[in-house]
Amino acid sequence: MTKTLLLILVMRATQATTHAGASPQPALSDRAETRCGFSEVFQWDGWKIPGLRGASQTKERYVFPDAPGVTASRLVPGRSVTKLPILRCASSSSGRIEFRLRYVKVLELWRCEYHGRVFAYAAEYEPQVMEKGILHPLLESVLVLFYDLDGTGEFASMRYASGLLFKALDVPDWVKAK
Repeated sequence: MTKTLLLILVMRATQATTHAGASPQPALSDRAETRCGFSEVFQWDGWKIPGLRGASQTKERYVFPDAPGVTASRLVPGRSVTKLPILRCASSSSGRIEFRLRYVKVLELWRCEYHGRVFAYAAEYEPQVMEKGILHPLLESVLVLFYDLDGTGEFASMRYASGLLFKALDVPDWVKAK
């Protein structure tokens, strides 16, 4: 009896809201219009930078001409094959983000600094697929930037970038303020 009464109250409340002109939930056709998009993926305790463990410094260094004091140093990735969450907009449904933990091969690794203070790492990687115990490349590369947003040493923000690292890099405010 209580469940039936509760169901009737919920139905009446829904009808009253609908008749008042406000839909309690968007219609399916409205949801299909929603576009998928995100600019970064945040992880409270920071991301493990792929290829950073055991990485070694090279002599290659890039100085940003439009950003005095900003440099990027190329690193030789340590462990070049690791797992990383891959996020992307689902092709099957607008507004849905797909999450997969995939093997990736780190192709390039850069440490980004402002007057010697590390604020970001950039990793270009190639997604891999495991088939019969053997990793195979998916013949694409992805550039990901990992940012320390507040100077704590935790690289909590992961941003996918299109194009070249040297055009995609943002310097956080905390770096410029010191």
